[in-house]
Amino acid sequence: MSYKNLTKDDVKRVAEALIKINGTTTTKDVKDQLRAEGYFAKQGGVSEMMATICDEETDWQYSFNGTYREYVIDGVHTASGPSASQALATHVGATAQSINVPVTTSKSNANSVFGKSYTTKDGEQIDAIDKPSVGDWACRDANVIKDTLYFDGNVSKDRARYAYCKIAGVPHNDARIARHK
Repeated sequence: MSYKNLTKDDVKRVAEALIKINGTTTTKDVKDQLRAEGYFAKQGGVSEMMATICDEETDWQYSFNGTYREYVIDGVHTASGPSASQALATHVGATAQSINVPVTTSKSNANSVFGKSYTTKDGEQIDAIDKPSVGDWACRDANVIKDTLYFDGNVSKDRARYAYCKIAGVPHNDARIARHK
């Protein structure tokens, strides 16, 4: 198989498409999509190009969640629903069937508070959400009542509390958690 040569423009094009779909992206997501499109893409090279793009583009930002960088573009709103794969396909100039990137439209990702997430050892990403619904988890420090983070109600109570402690830097015995009313 012959691979296409990778350029910074290719990385930027795919990253922008993924950010438009998911609101955020990682270098791994970009690398995986580039490989699906037939490019020779290595994690280190994609990471370097993403860092360069972020330095050059004033509206690109990233946060480090302790494991990897998550990239966003200011003012970009996410697509959602069944047309999300088609939106990515249109943006990258491919067909929906050739897209090999999972489109995340879960409530926790769609409403996530950027940079406020924790990835468990088994790879589950738990995001703080900014628009809680009845039944979601409300976590706070027992000593600071106003700083509450919310998590999807489908996450277990223990995982939501643990994620809160890691994100907020709060000792486990000071963390309070209850269902949002």
